[in-house]
Amino acid sequence: MNEPGKTRHRDSTERKMRMKQGIDVSYCQPKVDWERVKAGGIDFAIIRVGYCYNNGALKLDTAFTQHIKGALAAGLDVGVYLYSYATTVQAAKRAAQEVMKVVKQYRLRYPMIFDIEYERIYTGGSKQVNTDICKAFLAEVERAGYYAMLYCSKDFLDSYLCPDQLTAYDKWIAQYASKCTSKHPHGIWQYTGTGAVDGITGNVDRNIAYKDYPAIIQRAGLNKGV
Repeated sequence: MNEPGKTRHRDSTERKMRMKQGIDVSYCQPKVDWERVKAGGIDFAIIRVGYCYNNGALKLDTAFTQHIKGALAAGLDVGVYLYSYATTVQAAKRAAQEVMKVVKQYRLRYPMIFDIEYERIYTGGSKQVNTDICKAFLAEVERAGYYAMLYCSKDFLDSYLCPDQLTAYDKWIAQYASKCTSKHPHGIWQYTGTGAVDGITGNVDRNIAYKDYPAIIQRAGLNKGV
């Protein structure tokens, strides 16, 4: 198994590729015509597997199965994310294990992502504890052979985490602006929460990937599941 943080396979060609267009979806988009999404120029989809309770137990997103099957059938590259309410390192590890049990049957060509946001348990807690929770989830999925990534907003990363302790992991940064101004390296930028995509009714998050994650993951032999 790889040591935590050792599955990062950066190379000088990563930013020479065409930036890839992506969306992330959940129960908030109950009906998606994935063929139209693909035809409309979307390259990848990151799908919410669900959320974890304080103790790490997984609550599956009601639309997860239909979304991941539909996206894969349409030929999109897929990753997954877990929304966190975990309050301890042990809970984060449990959450990682439960997510992997659910997704192991699917071929992920994008990372497995830990989503930490402005919940009171984090904004009212310590930066070190929050960081340790993130590291526990990310290290657990890396040990199992998945490409791990952290999702948070630009400001959350600086205000409620210890970024210098998370440099081993790629970031998916949310900043709804004309450009991402985070000083921290990141592989994906979520630039709006009110995007429009053919095949989806209503708003959807839009993203740009700066790295060729399918190629990186394939070269490293990661995300093989079962």
